[in-house]
Amino acid sequence: MLKSKRDRGRILTASGLKKLNEAIQEWADKYNLRGTLTEIEAESGVGSDTVSKIRQGREGADLSKIRQLFAAFDLTLAEADHRSAKLEEAEDAGEPDNLPATDTAKNSSSVKVFLSYRTDEPDRELGKQLEAALSAIGHTVFTAENNIKLGDNWFDRINYFIKESDYLLLLLPPTGSQSELLTYQVQQAKELQDSRPDKKPIILPIRVGFPLDAPLNHDLRGYLYRIKQREWQTPADTPIIVKEVLNLLSETPASVKEPAEDLTAKQPLQISSDDIPLPAAEPELPGGQIDVASQFYVERPPIEERCYQTILQPSALIRIKAPRQMGKTSLMARILQRGARQGYCTVPLTFQLVDKAVLPTWINF
Repeated sequence: MLKSKRDRGRILTASGLKKLNEAIQEWADKYNLRGTLTEIEAESGVGSDTVSKIRQGREGADLSKIRQLFAAFDLTLAEADHRSAKLEEAEDAGEPDNLPATDTAKNSSSVKVFLSYRTDEPDRELGKQLEAALSAIGHTVFTAENNIKLGDNWFDRINYFIKESDYLLLLLPPTGSQSELLTYQVQQAKELQDSRPDKKPIILPIRVGFPLDAPLNHDLRGYLYRIKQREWQTPADTPIIVKEVLNLLSETPASVKEPAEDLTAKQPLQISSDDIPLPAAEPELPGGQIDVASQFYVERPPIEERCYQTILQPSALIRIKAPRQMGKTSLMARILQRGARQGYCTVPLTFQLVDKAVLPTWINF
């Protein structure tokens, strides 16, 4: 006796997901919202868990809920926008796949991917959609969220997953949110590449809300040098990114190819002297006077401006008192530079180089 196939619900196709994400992004922009699950739930009446399920495509959702979500954003759900949650049923019925068109649906050469992302939005949602798409066609996906349990040694597990993986799929947040753990993962992957003939794992960096012309921090810029990167800006980019990743994993063997473009080499360090230096600033060895052009000098208003005004007065005397390593010499260098700009002849003298024998009396001095 044949068992009837239980309906596992519906999931969106790539075109359906793109349509929904674009509509949500347009709605969020119109009303100056972030487009969070809570805001979408309030607008559509569909529970946040169901909204997440629909947008991630990991498991099926009730068709009526999908229609309700579409209708909330003035969309009409077409037949081509959804399919059965069970891949085999979709193939038997000839329904469209929810994944971008590739030949990998039954690809026997599956790969292992370590997917690294923050738990904050939109990184997490993009990560979940990439995970769902990769898992659906047979690839093995490791994530910290799913594969590291309470009580596990975090670094041991991260090392294990990176060693086991053919690819490190890296979702890069803006510079200010790049953690030491993120840098550690890239460092481990690079060390493994250098020690293996197959150069695994291959690093695939995707910048999330982080423009390609924005500088990486110093360590990441070194590790990702000459590695081509992609940029995700809005949910409308998700299907494009997913499609490119799937195509890359299906068409490219797990080995390093020569990069076609060097993006990091072209990244200018656009750091204003009015701002605290970004982590992308080139490191400088601490100690002694800071160069007058250094991005690491921190002004202490109104001290600098008062000094600049004082040297314009005849017979001016400025006395700077502070403990060691507080920036006295660096401040003096800036005062002298300002004086030179005003046309003064400047002569720096340091009594630290004077022989102590000439100091006891003012006559010898």
